Amino acid sequence: MAAGMIELHRPEFYIGDNTDQKFIFYVDIQNWCAETLFTPCVKVGMQKFAILLPEDMLAGLSTEQAAEENTLPIQIGYFKSKEDALRWFGLL
Repeated sequence: MAAGMIELHRPEFYIGDNTDQKFIFYVDIQNWCAETLFTPCVKVGMQKFAILLPEDMLAGLSTEQAAEENTLPIQIGYFKSKEDALRWFGLL
């Protein structure tokens, strides 16, 4: 989701679907996430950011590390299913 879309729609909640992720979040990707995704989320006052984790354990750990590297005033949750994320949002 591009920064412009976040700023336009101002979502309270967001689900990042990383289930097909086949790579590790190295520092350059972590920086890109911070600048391109997390900064606009904070700007619009997003409350919760859910991340659907990949099956690959190493990729999943790097996903969590990338999110945790950015100290955000947004609650971040990690889930194996979209339904669990929606429950966390209070939408199911």
